[in-house]
Amino acid sequence: MGAESSKNMRKEYFSGEERQRILHTIQKLSKGGDVVAVASLEKHITNHLNAEMATKFVGLLLKGKNTSTLPSSMILDNLGPLLKGTMDEHIFLTLTLAGGGQEGIEYDRIIKYTEVIVCAYLRIITSQSGYKGWKSSESTVQQVSQALLHDLLYAGGSHKEVWGKPPPRVRFSYDDFEKWCLGHSIFTTLETEVFKHCFAFSPTDYTALMPLPTHLPKTLPSMLSAAHVLFLNNSLPPLLQSEWRFIFSTVTHGWSFSIFMKQVVKKGPTLLIVEDQSGNKFGGFASVSWEVRPQFQGTPECFLFALEPQTGIFHSTGYNSNFMYLNYLEKNTMPNGLSRLQAPLILLLHHGQLLLHHRQLLLHHGQLLLHHGQLLLHHSQLLLHHCQLLLHQSAVAEPR
Repeated sequence: MGAESSKNMRKEYFSGEERQRILHTIQKLSKGGDVVAVASLEKHITNHLNAEMATKFVGLLLKGKNTSTLPSSMILDNLGPLLKGTMDEHIFLTLTLAGGGQEGIEYDRIIKYTEVIVCAYLRIITSQSGYKGWKSSESTVQQVSQALLHDLLYAGGSHKEVWGKPPPRVRFSYDDFEKWCLGHSIFTTLETEVFKHCFAFSPTDYTALMPLPTHLPKTLPSMLSAAHVLFLNNSLPPLLQSEWRFIFSTVTHGWSFSIFMKQVVKKGPTLLIVEDQSGNKFGGFASVSWEVRPQFQGTPECFLFALEPQTGIFHSTGYNSNFMYLNYLEKNTMPNGLSRLQAPLILLLHHGQLLLHHRQLLLHHGQLLLHHGQLLLHHSQLLLHHCQLLLHQSAVAEPR
C-alpha cells in the first residue's frame, strides 16, 4: 500500500505561482483549450531559440509519442524536470538541444548551441529601454561565445597560450562537459534566463548577468556590444557586477589628460576600454582607485582584455606587482601617463592629448596583443565602479 502510494506520487518541480504562470502561457498557445498543437508549441519555442532546437525540445516533451497535439497538463508536467530539475537533468537538456547525448558532444555543436543561447539572452536584455544602445553582431556573439567556452575548448590553457588558434576538433565526454558546467555558472544562468523568458514561469532577472547602466549622457555612441558587456561583466569580481556608471569618454569629455584624471582619480575600480584607428578594441580592469603617484599600484585582480577582433582575458603573470600606474607630476620617473597590469598599456600625455602606447601590451616575453607602436587614442572609454557596484558601458564608469 505504502509502496504503491509512493509509486504514484508525482514530484512537483514548480511552485503554485510558477504553475499558474506556465499554464497562462500554454493557454495562450491552446487558445483557451485543453490541448496545444505541436506546431504552435514549436513555433513559440523557435521564436526564442531556433527551429532545430525547438523541434528537439518538443521531442523531449512528447516522450516518444506520435501526436499532433499535447494536453496542457502533460506539457506542464514534462517541463518540470527540464526547467527545474537536477544538474543531471539540466545537462541532459543542454546536450540534447545541442545535438549530443550521454556519449558526449562535438566541439562545434556546443559552440553553435552557446551562440544560440547567448543571442537569445541578449535579445531579451536589449529589448529593455536601458540596454537598447548595446547591439551585437553575429561575429561579436561568435567571439564572446568561444571566450565563454574557453576552459572547455582549450582544456584550461591560458588565453595567451592559445591566442589566435582555432578550437581543437574534439568530442567532449559527458563527464568533461558536466565538470566544466559545474565550474562555470554563467552558462547555466544564460540557459535558465532564456527558458524562463520562453515559458514565463518566473520573472526575468535582467541584472542576473548584465549590469545596470547609469549616469549615461543622452547621446553617446556605444563602443561596446551587449555581448562584450556580458563577457566583461562576468569577468569582474562579483561585488562589481550589479551596476556600471559612466564617468568618461573622449566623445563627451574631449582629449584633455587633466580632465581625464579629474574624472577617474579616487573613483573606485575602473574598466578602461579603448578602440584604436584600426578598429581593435581592448582595455584593462583596475581593481582599486587610481592614485596620482610615481609608483605602481593595484592588486593581482587587475587584468587586460581584448574584445575585437578576438575576445579574451589576460590575467597577471605573477612576474611582479606592477599592475597600475598613473602619474603626471614627476619628471624623472616613468613616462607621465597611465598604465595598467605590469606596465602593458600606457596612456601618455602629449601636447595636451592622450596618446596610446602599446609598449608591452600583452603579458611578457615581448609578445604584443596589438601591434601599433604609438596610436592616437580613438574613443577611449572607462568604466568605474563604486565599492560594490559596477559602472557602465562604453566609456568610463564607476560603482556606487
